[in-house]
Amino acid sequence: MGKVADFFKNQHIQIACVTGACIIILAYFFKRIMHEPVPNLAAAAPGFIFAIAEGVMVKVKKGILSKVETWSILVLLVTAAIILKRLI
Repeated sequence: MGKVADFFKNQHIQIACVTGACIIILAYFFKRIMHEPVPNLAAAAPGFIFAIAEGVMVKVKKGILSKVETWSILVLLVTAAIILKRLI
């Protein structure tokens, strides 16, 4: 059990799980609620944020940009913005 807990304590794994969940949420929303295909840019947006986060977190060792929570919230906000834009 310790190996699994250590696995999920890794910051890279945490942001990857949030990004994957947001991509699944977008796919579900567009397929089941909007009944249309996901636009390419909208589907890639959480992945772009993930790539930027990985690059910045390697370079910046201290501060708000080095925290996984900051990037996770940003991925969630981008996903929410995509959904809200399509609803309005």
